[in-house]
Amino acid sequence: MREPAGSSHQRDAHNFALASSFRARRSRFHHRGKIALFRVLQEALTNIHRHSKSACAEVTFEPAPENVELKIRDTGVGIPKDVLDRFRSSSTSGVGLAGMRERIRELGGKFEVESSNEGTCVCVVVPLTADQAFAADPG
Repeated sequence: MREPAGSSHQRDAHNFALASSFRARRSRFHHRGKIALFRVLQEALTNIHRHSKSACAEVTFEPAPENVELKIRDTGVGIPKDVLDRFRSSSTSGVGLAGMRERIRELGGKFEVESSNEGTCVCVVVPLTADQAFAADPG
């Protein structure tokens, strides 16, 4: 089976596997969007390492005509229900999940977390162009 362009599989010294798939397209994705996605990816992978007890993670990045989608998935223990409920019901910003959500909302994007005892998926969708993102964020 052939892997899509931009796919990779890595295993580090801690016996952790990371699979990634990046579907590249020529686009003019705005700088703020790139930084936000990088920070979300960084924080999500840090959370997986610190909390999930997962031996692997999967990252997919896929541009569409109007937006860019990023998914970070693990096969760990999941986020405790009370923590996830508190996150979903609160609009406060801060660190961790709330900080990731705030970064994406500032760009007019969508941030969702799905979690069970079989793992967690952070799903992010950000408008592809700066015009779309900045229309949602007048500041």
